[in-house]
Amino acid sequence: LRNELFERGQTIKIMLDLIVPEAELIDRMKKRGLTSGRPDDQNEDVIRNRLKVYKENTEPVIDFYTKHHKHYKIDGVGAIDEIFCRVSSVIEQFM
Repeated sequence: LRNELFERGQTIKIMLDLIVPEAELIDRMKKRGLTSGRPDDQNEDVIRNRLKVYKENTEPVIDFYTKHHKHYKIDGVGAIDEIFCRVSSVIEQFM
């Protein structure tokens, strides 16, 4: 993705990182599994593995954007409207 943006003369200005405790993520995925039709969303071991893989693959990206002062943590817990406002306030700084 970065190379494609570079070829177009574009750059990534910010990296948003929604911070949510693991227990909350597991709970959200289990609830999603009730309506998603994905049986693996109901299996806590599968969910924990998915989170582990995500963390392993994401940490180097976070480190890169942190070093370049583009990483922004956002509290991802609360009502959807509250989280949206937090995300919007960061994005607005770059428009």
